[in-house]
Amino acid sequence: MANYLELCQQVLFELNEANISTVTASSGFTQYVIDTVNRSMREIDSEERGEWPWNYNSGSTTTQAGTADYSYASTQVRSVDKESFILEPTDVVTNGTFDSAVTGWTSNSAGGTAAYSNASGYGRLGLTPSAATSTGAAAMYQALSVTAGEKYRVYTQVFNDDIVLTVGTTAAGSDILTKTLTLDNKGDGKFFDSTFESTSTTVYLQYSASASTELSEVDSVVCVEDFKPVSLKVTSLDEWRKRYSQNETLSSPAAHGRPQRVVLTQNRKFKLSPPPDKNTYKIRYDYWAETTDLSTNASIPALYGQYHDVIVDRTLYHVHLMRSDYEAADRIKKRYEDRINDMRSEVVTDEEDYMYTSDLNVNITYSGV
Repeated sequence: MANYLELCQQVLFELNEANISTVTASSGFTQYVIDTVNRSMREIDSEERGEWPWNYNSGSTTTQAGTADYSYASTQVRSVDKESFILEPTDVVTNGTFDSAVTGWTSNSAGGTAAYSNASGYGRLGLTPSAATSTGAAAMYQALSVTAGEKYRVYTQVFNDDIVLTVGTTAAGSDILTKTLTLDNKGDGKFFDSTFESTSTTVYLQYSASASTELSEVDSVVCVEDFKPVSLKVTSLDEWRKRYSQNETLSSPAAHGRPQRVVLTQNRKFKLSPPPDKNTYKIRYDYWAETTDLSTNASIPALYGQYHDVIVDRTLYHVHLMRSDYEAADRIKKRYEDRINDMRSEVVTDEEDYMYTSDLNVNITYSGV
């Protein structure tokens, strides 16, 4: 793996030119080499329309009720994976993985302790009762912003000992849900799935332990609206204009709903169709980013280290053309093209087209057996 300075030095060494100690404050031929390294990186990306794996990223956007048009999470988006758009509910829990200790959670213990636990080598919420009764309970809760009347699903991972999950309209309340998360084998971890219907715009999610004096641990807490994530169909802008725009540009409530389609617009944004009726949807997608120019001595190309010689070859090609050494340029170009083909075969995955039953209108008649 080579940094910006080392790439420039390799090019200059191949040309039998004087070495440099920095990529700044240069001029003339040396500056041409420095600039051409970045140009070569951009051209390498263009060989695969920028869709090399080192440029692959994921992004997400939270919807705004009534808003149809959205910018991508990054200004560096070059192209988008059209099959990757997913609509899913937004997790309303803060720090549910306890990566930031117990930030966002409030203790409600009665003699026991509720604190950050990493006894098992992972960040978790640790609940340790001081007695085998409720007077020694260890508890911690978090206030959640939800939609009144909606059904929610809570996912919880529990370790070591049983824990009680409660949901209420007051701090530590249990008027909405009380459920004991029981482990089949003490010490084993287990995932639990619980549901509740909110009766308020704020509910309090609490975990407590009081049945013993053993440490219980909570991790991977997620609370989302109770609907399954769905793939959004990519619809062309022309089709949207012909079939949907007349209704969806109205301001009436009937024009809004749970998005079913995504439209890639001409200004590198995307449109949700129909416009969302809530602020609680999350849109996830994958994209390929633009190449970022190197700027300092220590800057490292995103391109995998084993292919950094391709940058050198492409830069040498431009230098030989600049010097009118066409024979050397042709020789380097052949080597460069061979390496590009190697890169394609080694890192680019060809996606096969599959036909799913959901894509077909199939009528099946069963006969008696």
